[in-house]
Amino acid sequence: MYRYHAPVDRFISPPAVDWARAVSADTLPEAVGSKWAWMVERHLSLSHAVLWSVVILASMFDIVTTIVGLGLGLREGNAVARAFITTYGAPGIGLLKFSALVVVVLLWAALPDRYATIVLSVFAWVSLLVVAANAVTLATL
Repeated sequence: MYRYHAPVDRFISPPAVDWARAVSADTLPEAVGSKWAWMVERHLSLSHAVLWSVVILASMFDIVTTIVGLGLGLREGNAVARAFITTYGAPGIGLLKFSALVVVVLLWAALPDRYATIVLSVFAWVSLLVVAANAVTLATL
């Protein structure tokens, strides 16, 4: 059976894209689509700055209190952290915390503000609770 094929010149070609304008920081989300918005520099709001400060300080205190506790003969309660410490020694806790912070940074950069705030808040609260538990454990020795 014979099928009619339209001549090639009847197809509409896609519009030309001015890539120099399309990939600028100001127009990328609008020009290419919101799925590329993570490539644009994120504005650091005051609430995110406070949450990042809490996350970084709590992470540092977590590393310090964990190393002090291990030095006093205590055992790490987190199985993943224990595996890192067993494999890499004392720097393993820093490596684990750095890995977790990299994941938080990537999520914060990729997610919309509302969800980025949730990620930062949850990580900050968990870190603060871990530091509090470590401090209580060290204080009761």
